[in-house]
Amino acid sequence: MEKDFNLYQHLIKMVEQQIESNTPPATKETYTRLMNSGYDSETAKEKIAVIIAEEIYAMMGREDKNLDLAHYAEKLSQIE
Repeated sequence: MEKDFNLYQHLIKMVEQQIESNTPPATKETYTRLMNSGYDSETAKEKIAVIIAEEIYAMMGREDKNLDLAHYAEKLSQIE
């Protein structure tokens, strides 16, 4: 299956921006945890990008289009 590299690249860029800015802190904490668990950088970012994609999809179905940071942080904490 081919990846939609445009969307893929945008999601990875979002992860990288969150890590660099430490906003929200849960993203960088998760990235560090995954790297310390033995994942390479690309895989760690991809795992976080999946959660971002899920959150974007969920936001589209709600009236309140703001990111639920607590829910996002919880989802990140569940990544293994």
